[in-house]
Amino acid sequence: MDQLAYQLCLILTLLMLFLVLMMLFSRSKRFRSFIQRIKSYLESQLDKIIFPARSCNEYQNISQQDLKVFSVVRKNVGEEIQNQRCNNIELNRIVHYAYLRNNSFPNTEYNVIYFHGNGETIDEAAYFVRNLMKSLQFNAFLIEYPKYGIYKYTQTSAKIILEDSILAYEHIKDEYQIDESKIFIFGRSIGTGPAIHIASQKKCKGLIIISAYKSLKSLIREIVFGIGYLVSKFMNERFNNEENIKQIKCPVLFIHGVDDTLIPSTHSIFLQKQLNNQNKESKLELFPHMAHNNITEFIYEISEKIALNFRELSKPND
Repeated sequence: MDQLAYQLCLILTLLMLFLVLMMLFSRSKRFRSFIQRIKSYLESQLDKIIFPARSCNEYQNISQQDLKVFSVVRKNVGEEIQNQRCNNIELNRIVHYAYLRNNSFPNTEYNVIYFHGNGETIDEAAYFVRNLMKSLQFNAFLIEYPKYGIYKYTQTSAKIILEDSILAYEHIKDEYQIDESKIFIFGRSIGTGPAIHIASQKKCKGLIIISAYKSLKSLIREIVFGIGYLVSKFMNERFNNEENIKQIKCPVLFIHGVDDTLIPSTHSIFLQKQLNNQNKESKLELFPHMAHNNITEFIYEISEKIALNFRELSKPND
């Protein structure tokens, strides 16, 4: 947290300089272009703080057999992202993901698309998900982020993660011939952004989110009093869960630790109230003594709540 405060202080200093220059030279067209470049630079520095990419050459906990990829391609510059069956395509990036089959329930029809936190890769997330799979009936698809793990790309940004999330949903549905009524979306921490984004745009059986936040702007505003507020006033929004949650029609389970100081549980409480105005099929579970990074200590309790709220995933005869 101290390092984050330092980084935000540095960005704030640059912002103040940016504002002074704007006031002095805002009438110059050339200078406006220069200011825009400064703003883009500051946004890129914020992305580095928000997404501290953790690259590696190979995963330790995911076998080569479980590793899969799909291509994100563009038909032509300026057009929408297309899938890999397009003609005259330009390769843009290769998205990596893991497909974990459930050995405890090999005949399950249900599938979870999982988005991990910003301080881990799908390799670390696999431990948590596999433990859930011991008592819950689902196969899992773990989606990697750009510059995380073995996903090589030039940058990590919310825009790319959101693009990948929608394309991952479509790819998984088509490639594995899974009906949308058999798909659950699951996100943790920063991963609740792409998870909520998908659920707001696509049909799915249910949404499970752990340690959700209203938006990254509101989170940064709260992290470092004063400094965070000023930075949030000038930054672009990344994941606006507060707005996207209003579009969700499927059942939603919120899980949050009462002792979470990085993303306070008030964020999930707020989001659940927002959703209750649109969708009555939502439930909030607050866990005493659970903080932000000790969720593996609560695997049994988390599994229990998921099984209780989504009976399709529970053990037979539960």
